[in-house]
Amino acid sequence: MHFGSNIKELRKRRRLSREQLADQLGVTLTTVTGWEIGRSYPHFQVLLKLRELLEINLESLVFDNLQETTSVESITSDDQLTKSISDLSARVSQLEERMESMEIREKPFASK
Repeated sequence: MHFGSNIKELRKRRRLSREQLADQLGVTLTTVTGWEIGRSYPHFQVLLKLRELLEINLESLVFDNLQETTSVESITSDDQLTKSISDLSARVSQLEERMESMEIREKPFASK
């Protein structure tokens, strides 16, 4: 799992300090630090607030390695844009395969 590093990465992308994130979630600075270093995890209600504040789905927050994901702001060349689009396309394919294995019939990413 990449939970702690993902919180840190998303917090930094939004230019929030640990203290600011803690204030917005109604927890202590020590609590946020504990999450980021993997010492503890938030209660479910706080996790939902965290998901909303950081604008990410729970699966990505917990399982994806967001440090390897390129943020839109960091794309500075056509080559990086092409690679980012290719990476995104591969991720969509992976999600569709996962959905098929779960027998989800409608594909929300399919072109119409």
